[in-house]
Amino acid sequence: MESLKIRKDLELKSGLIWIKRAFIIFRERPVHFLILQFFYTILTLVPFLGAFLTPLIQAKIMYFAARTEINAPLKINDIFKGVFSKAMVIRLAFLNFCISAILMLIQMYLESKFGVGNSNIGITSFGLILILTVPSLILAMAMWLSPAICLNHDNIEPKTAMWLSLKASAQNILALLLYSITLAGIWILIVIPIGWFLVWLWSAKITLAIIIPCAILGFIIVMFWSSIVSIATYFVYKRMYTAYT
Repeated sequence: MESLKIRKDLELKSGLIWIKRAFIIFRERPVHFLILQFFYTILTLVPFLGAFLTPLIQAKIMYFAARTEINAPLKINDIFKGVFSKAMVIRLAFLNFCISAILMLIQMYLESKFGVGNSNIGITSFGLILILTVPSLILAMAMWLSPAICLNHDNIEPKTAMWLSLKASAQNILALLLYSITLAGIWILIVIPIGWFLVWLWSAKITLAIIIPCAILGFIIVMFWSSIVSIATYFVYKRMYTAYT
């Protein structure tokens, strides 16, 4: 039975290589990836249902990246084909949905019981923030690489894939920390100027005929960078694991 072994020799510069390769892949099929990223971004805003559908879109992005890497033919309508074709990916999506729902219900309960302004506060604000955010961060790390694992390895269970994603993040913490800082820095360089410019247009009472196209352009730029980040995850997965039997 095939399994995966985590590499522990990632170089600190690996993140830059992943971003560069992701840009090359995006350049080949920008429309495909922009459409996929648009749906992924919208679904992340949908409570509960988004937790089920986003892993399916993540897996689709991984599939498109792999196909593009080998110059395989892809059409626009391929975006909507086979989304529910991989049993392990569907099971992963359902598991993510269940865990996300449980976390959300727990968070809602804690906020109502210990939230700001509640006279029965028995926990510090910092402690409450940790309780509310740490489980979600752990889940996000577990779901980072698991869609790619479930997509490419039919014999690996979703819970194992999530554990492999978490374990890989812990064992390559320095390289991935530098990679995360790089992504965050580029995000700041992109989002802040766009946001500042749009706020300036609005405060200067520029007409909507100018503001709306600028906002759309800004959104496309954000989707472009989001697509690069999503595609880079495919190269993280490829570099992070080696298969063995």
